[in-house]
Amino acid sequence: HEQIDVSFLLTINSKSGNDFNGKLQITSQRPVFNSDYKSLLMNYIDKNVSFKYIRNSPIQYFEGQHVDNLADILAYYIYVILGHDYDSFSFEGGTPYFNKADQILSICQSASESGWKAPDGDGSNNRFWLIQNALQPQFSALRKTFYNYHIEGLDQCYINRDTCLNKISSSINDLLEIHRSRPSSLNMQLFFNAKSEEIIKIFLPTSTATKNKMYNLLSQLDPSRIKAYNKLK
Repeated sequence: HEQIDVSFLLTINSKSGNDFNGKLQITSQRPVFNSDYKSLLMNYIDKNVSFKYIRNSPIQYFEGQHVDNLADILAYYIYVILGHDYDSFSFEGGTPYFNKADQILSICQSASESGWKAPDGDGSNNRFWLIQNALQPQFSALRKTFYNYHIEGLDQCYINRDTCLNKISSSINDLLEIHRSRPSSLNMQLFFNAKSEEIIKIFLPTSTATKNKMYNLLSQLDPSRIKAYNKLK
């Protein structure tokens, strides 16, 4: 019955009458077992948010219909958040929620607003590819990592720190399977957007050999943050 710790930050970049354009930052966290620490699960900025809004009108979501683009975007990301949260507690437990997000995506394929179609917005970095990748078999290793990183790793730290570190390290190593076929894909970026700082903090107090091993792995999987990972060298 625990509520998920979520934040939506909508920034309006332009307005014309009742038409708005902006960006939406979505973050969500989950608690780590037997601690007061919360681990970031999702930190993503959708830069292609456009919608109509009349002042003081309610934001209503109509399931199975594309009526209000802002409501559909919020509903879509709520299901994506639920998917990631459930994936972190049970292996591929978020599938029903990712499927619901995919249903919203399908309904919005006829929408005039951008961000819902494959060639839209930021190319491969939009709502279409975010959910398509999540459900593709090629990304099953990422969902396995998501589960093992949290359940077998972080949630076990109170019992044995060394076991926790080994599980986290091996779970990240599993991402090499995706990196070989889909390097720099949106969903891999999404994982490291949430986890890069946490991983650095976890491994900074470890031995030089462990830090070097993790540095080599992270610099290969997430080269865009190589400067941050230099702390591990």
